[in-house]
Amino acid sequence: MLLEVKTSPWMQRYDGLYDSRRNDSFPDFPSFLASSRAGCELCAFLRNTLRTELLRPHPAWKAHSFETGTQVDVLVSSIDLHNDAQPWGEEEHMNGWLAVRVGKAVEPEDAWFKFTVDVHSHEPSPLPFQGDCLTNETVSLMQTWLRGCEYKHETCTRAGPRYTPTRLIDVGTPDTYCKLVTAKDVLGPYTALSYCWGLRPADALDHRTLHGNIADRMSGFHETDLPQTLRDAIDVTRKLGLQYIWIDSVAIIQDDTADWQREAAKMESVYANAFVTIAALAAESSYSGFLERSTQRVQLGFETSSGDGEMSKSGKLYLQYPRTATVPGVKQCMWDERGWTFQEEELSRRVLYFSGQQLAFECREELVTESGETPRIRLRRLQGDQTSSGAGPNPYKTWYKIVETYSRRLLSFTTDRMPALAGLASQTQNLLNGDEYLAGLWRGDLVTGTMWQPSSPKHMSRPEGAYIAPSWSWMSLQGAVAWNVLAEKDTVWWPDLRILEASVQIEGQSLSGQLKAGHLKVSGYIVPLPRLLPEPQHNPIYPTRPFEGYWDNQSARTTAVPDVPVQFEVDNEVQALLVMVKDQKYNKEERDSAGLLIKSSTGSGDHIQRWQRIGHFRLTEKKDGQNGSVFSGATAVKIHLV
Repeated sequence: MLLEVKTSPWMQRYDGLYDSRRNDSFPDFPSFLASSRAGCELCAFLRNTLRTELLRPHPAWKAHSFETGTQVDVLVSSIDLHNDAQPWGEEEHMNGWLAVRVGKAVEPEDAWFKFTVDVHSHEPSPLPFQGDCLTNETVSLMQTWLRGCEYKHETCTRAGPRYTPTRLIDVGTPDTYCKLVTAKDVLGPYTALSYCWGLRPADALDHRTLHGNIADRMSGFHETDLPQTLRDAIDVTRKLGLQYIWIDSVAIIQDDTADWQREAAKMESVYANAFVTIAALAAESSYSGFLERSTQRVQLGFETSSGDGEMSKSGKLYLQYPRTATVPGVKQCMWDERGWTFQEEELSRRVLYFSGQQLAFECREELVTESGETPRIRLRRLQGDQTSSGAGPNPYKTWYKIVETYSRRLLSFTTDRMPALAGLASQTQNLLNGDEYLAGLWRGDLVTGTMWQPSSPKHMSRPEGAYIAPSWSWMSLQGAVAWNVLAEKDTVWWPDLRILEASVQIEGQSLSGQLKAGHLKVSGYIVPLPRLLPEPQHNPIYPTRPFEGYWDNQSARTTAVPDVPVQFEVDNEVQALLVMVKDQKYNKEERDSAGLLIKSSTGSGDHIQRWQRIGHFRLTEKKDGQNGSVFSGATAVKIHLV
């Protein structure tokens, strides 16, 4: 395909390489598929990138989600090449990006979902690896990585007695049957699989271990009974010279609630003791597999013109997806968006990453890639805090970092909020000398713990149906949270709230069971919201958040934000509960206060007034204000939060 580029002689900038609009069906994009099968490399490239980007369930995509079969328009435009260093020349390297927009034709284009891919006038190096991941060369490379870690890295060595999961798959050989075996029959190390379950195709059989087939699984079964991703993991295990693998959908009896709860509580031990974890980044589901590499790069011919015929050039351009990554081809995928895979990765001693473009290996001491490129940062975000003998100067801060990352992940079932984090909670509990775990928070730092804030309130939601968690826990909402009070350097917030009682009711294991109720009794100062916001208005800095209350005068500045995007009503039913205070670092004449917005949730039969958290506030006021502090005159009261 030959493309035209329009250039400007006054700027080293070249726009309008490709401009096309096509209607297609989500998520298979059959029109793009037909064009790619007819030989259009660009259409094949665009279809792959569209599916990769749009099938990732990240929060920004929620507002644009489509039902299967929805007709969407795909607008590809604005290839923008630039070179700020030199004029057009033979050795010049141009770089830029291609903008892609997707949405329904009835919606305005500025509301469509957008993403970009890299464009280069020179061939990026190194080239993506192609074909099967399990060549003799790649297997030898993986074995070299693993041997080097096993014999040279003290921190990667398992401490204490060897742990064996309740059940493992004996992978046998390609010519023999696989077999589900119990711990007493296991004689060596094992691998563990970390993957996305995804949706089961309508024509696919249920591959899970159930009460009805576990006896057959223990007698022996053929690997073809399993979906492709699981079969690929078995192949990897064999190639690495290991005999056993742990896969949750096979090792846990999926229709046995008691068995599931017992095994979910052992996740920390399963992944921490695996010889290596196989991370199936390239697999969108259990059925897609991960050993075939996808080359998400296309080479296109082009011609340039300035519009007046005075300047022209022809050559090649290279489009590549994903854009800039920590490691090219690694960690930009659906796997990195899912809730369960977060702790599976963080708990593992060693991880082999199988992406669609290249292999990578990370242990507690090093990160290496198949291409030999040096990553900018480690893939596992928390291992420096969580795999050593201590968790840094403040283990609670490490936990908040864990939650901030985990809360950005998505789960197919909201009831998995507790169990999908149970392994890291168990590990953290050991670091905190057995501190009590309360709905995602810790008793020893509960005042700070309750001061979580939605990272983006407009993307938060409160799950409907089954009870998930008490309102004072971040687990009660779906969406990313953060502890902004901890992000302010060189400042110290002082608690102005006393915890009197705290308890949760759990069905099942203490860390991984389902929460049934939560109770928090505190002593603190409250004032009606109208006193905090005498003249509420939209925050002018964030005009897209009309549900925020904002007030500013000469003596005080206040922002009040609900936890979920609802129209903000300023009335006496909403109370402001003071939680923390601090002096301004650079303005000693001002003081900051922060706390929770609460609303009565007392039922007709309740003998005790109960309150529910609905948001948070931040107040900055002068110490010598003429009217005194907003909380002046308030008396401490006992509040029951549920």
